[in-house]
Amino acid sequence: MTNEIWNFNKIDSNIQNENIQGIQHMVYVNTRARSSDSGKWESNRIGLKCETVTISTSKTVPALPIPGVGAITGEAQTLALDLGMCNKTVQLGGIITDQFITKKFKQTLKNESRTVSNQLELEPSVFMTAHEVAQLLHSSVDSSAFQSTQNLNELIVLIPSRVDHEYKYHSGLPERTLQDAGTPINEYTGIQDLPLIPFTYKVRSQDNAGSIYAIMPDDAETGSSYSNFATPIHNNKEVQGMKGFIRSFSATFDANSAFVTFSMDFEVAFVVG
Repeated sequence: MTNEIWNFNKIDSNIQNENIQGIQHMVYVNTRARSSDSGKWESNRIGLKCETVTISTSKTVPALPIPGVGAITGEAQTLALDLGMCNKTVQLGGIITDQFITKKFKQTLKNESRTVSNQLELEPSVFMTAHEVAQLLHSSVDSSAFQSTQNLNELIVLIPSRVDHEYKYHSGLPERTLQDAGTPINEYTGIQDLPLIPFTYKVRSQDNAGSIYAIMPDDAETGSSYSNFATPIHNNKEVQGMKGFIRSFSATFDANSAFVTFSMDFEVAFVVG
């Protein structure tokens, strides 16, 4: 299978053609069990059709007014200590639709009384109703970091991207060809045809000055373990999103609707457990 880059058009095509093996959402939440060996794109993750995604970043900077400065200079001054402390939250709202939920478990529960016909599935893939998916999300939020196949600890929000990790246009785009040739660019690729990358708080190579990544190679194109900024997703690539936890999740069941509306608050954090 070739490394086919995904974009808005690819997602729309998968939805229209009911391609359940391809990406059909712009937002996903992963369980702790999701890893590079999970196999299928949809394994151990749940897709959300979000109508709004609000990403908030609030900075905490201890500040202390300097006593006596105003009396001497006629202008008061405040001393602020910027230690890079921030609270990062993501608020999501939209709908949950029927979808295939695919799991990959390491082993079944040991029970000698089970027969071959009723062994637990190691890699189930089932088409759940929107209501079942909502229930699955609620039960996952109502868990701890110790339940790896249940706990949701990563949020993936895909965004269209034109510029790569080195402030160059992505390889394969017409503007990159013109950029490499030193030719003026008069037209840019439309949003619907741009590759998708996961939203993260990482920065591009030249912006790494002053951080630990300044002394490490940022070889994002080859998938180096030191790569920092996100690269376009495709069918053979494991995507790194925002790690954290779901602070709250609510779902509304409407008797006249086949889908379920929801709202979710996700907090970006390093979770110990």
